[in-house]
Amino acid sequence: MLQSFLKGNFEKKIESIKNNLFSFVFAFFGILLLALAIFSLIFNHKKQESSSIEIISGEKEATFSAILVHLSGAVEKPGLYQLTSSSRINDALIQAGGLALEADRDWFDKNINLAEIVKDGQKLYFPFKGENEDNGQTYILGENQAKINLNTANSSQLESLSGIGPATAQKIISFRQENGSFTKIEEIMDVSGIGEATFKEIKDLITVF
Repeated sequence: MLQSFLKGNFEKKIESIKNNLFSFVFAFFGILLLALAIFSLIFNHKKQESSSIEIISGEKEATFSAILVHLSGAVEKPGLYQLTSSSRINDALIQAGGLALEADRDWFDKNINLAEIVKDGQKLYFPFKGENEDNGQTYILGENQAKINLNTANSSQLESLSGIGPATAQKIISFRQENGSFTKIEEIMDVSGIGEATFKEIKDLITVF
């Protein structure tokens, strides 16, 4: 009888150990899976952060790439200047030492937007006193002919273009007042009375900035 009691007690202990071992193994694998899930989330988050940093870095490189701008006329130090692509006319003027004493400041105040972003290869000419009346013009690098700036030209300057009479010149001025500045020269064809044929005749004589 004692032997039977001991045997039964032993079997119960074995069964208890088995149950505890199963619970332990189950808990161990549960913790392991949870740890793997947490590790995976942390790794993916860091990878996304790294990708975001690389994208931002690329944008900054694109934003601050170097450009060349030519300043001439009534500035203290005419010449070529290397600027960033986000630079403005004011930045270019500072590099050139500012306007010369002989500069036509009335023309400057009427025609130059110091907040305007400069473009690579752009040439900015600032007239001397008495050199020009209010002409709304600029010069482009590599060209000798002045181009009419559609965003600042008055009626008389616009009428100097082939196929543009007083009525059409006024339409151009009204168009930019109602719709804002032109962003590309092709937009002049949106003005009533100016078609493709007229545009082909004047496209090399006009600019926007």
